[in-house]
Amino acid sequence: MPKLIIKTISVGEDGGNSTDQVVIRVQSDGGAPARYPLVESNPMNNSTATITFSPAPVYYFTHTCYVSFWDKDEDVFSMSSDDFLGDCYFTPGASSGSKDVYGSDGSHYSFTWQITADDLPAASGDLLPTDVFNAASAALTAWEQTSEGQEVISITDPQSVSQIVADALVSTAFSDVITMAQNDVRIKAVSLGLMGNVDIFGGINGGFGAVMDVFSTDGTVMYAGGGITEGVDEGFDGGIALGFWYQDVADIGGVYFGGEVMVDDGLGFDGAAFSNASDSGDYRLTEDTDTQKSGNVNSSVLKVSFVSLSMGENDGGDAEEAYFFAGDVGADLPCYQTGDYAYAIRVNQIQCINAESSGNNNDDCQIVWSPDYEYSGLPSGGIDNFIYPMQNSIEMDDDDDSNIHVKHPGTILRFNSTVNIAYFEGKDSEGISELQCNQVSLFDFASNGTPAVGAQHMVKFMNAETSDDATREYQVTLEVVVTP
Repeated sequence: MPKLIIKTISVGEDGGNSTDQVVIRVQSDGGAPARYPLVESNPMNNSTATITFSPAPVYYFTHTCYVSFWDKDEDVFSMSSDDFLGDCYFTPGASSGSKDVYGSDGSHYSFTWQITADDLPAASGDLLPTDVFNAASAALTAWEQTSEGQEVISITDPQSVSQIVADALVSTAFSDVITMAQNDVRIKAVSLGLMGNVDIFGGINGGFGAVMDVFSTDGTVMYAGGGITEGVDEGFDGGIALGFWYQDVADIGGVYFGGEVMVDDGLGFDGAAFSNASDSGDYRLTEDTDTQKSGNVNSSVLKVSFVSLSMGENDGGDAEEAYFFAGDVGADLPCYQTGDYAYAIRVNQIQCINAESSGNNNDDCQIVWSPDYEYSGLPSGGIDNFIYPMQNSIEMDDDDDSNIHVKHPGTILRFNSTVNIAYFEGKDSEGISELQCNQVSLFDFASNGTPAVGAQHMVKFMNAETSDDATREYQVTLEVVVTP
């Protein structure tokens, strides 16, 4: 399958602001945006002409790989003030090369990439890849010696612990570990917290901490397991543990089956591993009850693996049931859709025909869409509304010689029969106006309502022309990329 490798980023000939902190966000096939770098940013200005990424970030995709560049103005949990620096998208037929992107306030950046056709890395037969385990062990050992690490193992209030580990999880202390985890196709989320060694079962009383989806630093939530839900017994003795979850944060919950696993079990580390309770019969690779403690854990059914500095016991414990849950992860980011939809279309191009602004000013534009809404508008209250770009707006004008006359977003819209698309122009301080909301149906791509991949449709968005309001017009080209 296609693999995009981003090699370098450079300040373009028009330069970047002296305070630009460049962050790359990538969406494969309309999925959740992956942030690079995970925690920090790339300071860029005219004196920092080029940054060569090592290791270079890699993204696999099927039909669309969307790349956007942002100036980070806030912390990793907020993108609301990040300025848009440009974007583009790639399809399987793209070749390696370089491209200029343009964004807010005249920003100009260039980046180079390589496109190859490689198989997605196969899931390892081992519980965790050696490099991930080694990095996790080193990061845990180093963080335990910090003041935050020492504080975590000295207090027993779950809320206080969760706040400290939530901050640590998105810090540079564990960014290398999480970057490595992203290369394992099984790992969906990562957690940091405490595992207890009160001997209730297998040396494990329970665990709690903070967990986040591995490709997103847009929020952490509290997780707990082994019966720890509201507090910890006095004298709770816990080891700091990194958890590698083979399911998304939103899917964490319910009865799990597992327990402590040690070097004796052939796994190469101290920690714990859990499967769904329904897979308890397949948890061990051996059915020999006499060697149940030393039998290898079946990695194919696991839902989480914990790597801990101290588990207390020295023998692998019997597997038992435990209940895990994670706090409400919140609504989906409004820039992408989850769930099952029959069709997906891509915004191939936006062209500014007539702009409102003139001279040195530009129009500030945003697209909002809603799938399968009964009426020819957007649902009120923002329910089931999604946006492009993911924050703020894109600048456009109608000068044919301008670098922002035409945009190629690559954002993905999903729906079953119709999708309502509205085009907005203007900033908060100036007043945002909706030019028009159009309902696009399957019949717009094919007369019989069953479009094929590659079918295209162009939609015009215009404001109502009045004596004091000049006509504004934008044309948006859509292409079908997924069908049932």
